[in-house]
Amino acid sequence: MLKEGYNIAVYIEGTRSRSGKLLQPQLGMLSILLHAFFEGACKDMLFVPVFIAYDRIPDEGSYLHEISGGKKSAESFRQMLKAKRILKDRYGKVHLNFGRPLGLNDMLAEQGLTGTVLSAKQQNTLCRDIGDQMMNAIDRQTVVTPQSLVAGALLSGGREIISRKELTFRIEASMNQFYAQGSCLAETLADGHQSAVENALYHYRGRKFIQWVDAKAKDQARHNAWRIVENRRNALDYYKNISICHFVPPAFTALAILEKDAFQLSSADLHVTYRRLQDLFCEEFIPDPNHPPAYTVRKTVKAFIDDAILVPHPVMPDTYNISSEGYRKLVFFAGYIEPFLESYRTALVYFAKNRRNHHHKAKMLKKMLAIGNRMIRQGEIRLKESISKANYNNAIGFFAKNGVRGSEDEEMVRQWNDTLVHFQNLISR
Repeated sequence: MLKEGYNIAVYIEGTRSRSGKLLQPQLGMLSILLHAFFEGACKDMLFVPVFIAYDRIPDEGSYLHEISGGKKSAESFRQMLKAKRILKDRYGKVHLNFGRPLGLNDMLAEQGLTGTVLSAKQQNTLCRDIGDQMMNAIDRQTVVTPQSLVAGALLSGGREIISRKELTFRIEASMNQFYAQGSCLAETLADGHQSAVENALYHYRGRKFIQWVDAKAKDQARHNAWRIVENRRNALDYYKNISICHFVPPAFTALAILEKDAFQLSSADLHVTYRRLQDLFCEEFIPDPNHPPAYTVRKTVKAFIDDAILVPHPVMPDTYNISSEGYRKLVFFAGYIEPFLESYRTALVYFAKNRRNHHHKAKMLKKMLAIGNRMIRQGEIRLKESISKANYNNAIGFFAKNGVRGSEDEEMVRQWNDTLVHFQNLISR
């Protein structure tokens, strides 16, 4: 196909995401393409990142069923017949963005590999590098939809009830970050986000994701707060995760600032904690391969200054004070990471109680789901969206790479749990 000059579509995640956010890249097809290139199938290859998302997905129910531990239903002829009924509903818009192409020859030239015969190890490294570059490029093309914006504003902080005033506060803080980052916004948000937000709230209320909380004011009902329906938090979390990549730098930077536990700090104080968080959630979010944490922190701090979250010291360079309103925004941004902290804590409970190789992965995930449901009933965790098969799967991968595989690793389990609890306390204190 390369010899004939065909374009080839590669679904680099390998499957559809059940959590809403991008998955880790699956490199098998990229490896095949690179092998063909080095065998002389073509003179160059251009990798074009493509972002696709939907205001609402038709098979939302099956996704949530699977992420909560249910088995994937096999596709059948009967399902195809039901499609006619599904297509009668309105699902909003499809968002499609193309990023800047990455030329393989350009990449080889940058690394000084033009004209050389690459070893198998070098080809594998190049393949992983291309995968990371593509995932980050797709992140940059991710469109922020009103549904995703509102879902995040509703969920972050873990409250069951959120006032309209607080929701507006969070929406404005989010929009300021999007403008600072140059994020891709859906047309309805770019044209004026207030009406788009109201439409999204109306949409979620109609689907019974949220309910009005009425307060009496001079004998008239005033709808001044929203209640999140507990068993619909996972659905909201799916839509929140679609644009979560735009909140990772603010969330990590906010947690690093909160950890300083001081109202005066410098950006250099934040680099170590930012890198720790980046390493902790490397299975969830792929770090930007082109920029170190110091660059991202500096850029995010500038956005925080523009939004009056941080105020530059009048005399001391690279020193900032936290405003009182800014502190609230920091807690809000950091709340985007809280479900992952709880998911990883739940995974550690499993490792603390089971010996190495006691269960195969499917059994491990089933046990973790049961532990998560028990912990939320007993008040040990508070976010229903943290009970996620996708998060547990990533937690297993992360802890395995870091030497935690069972109860024999008791000391490491304790250390990692202390780290997770520490970060979560910064959000919920």
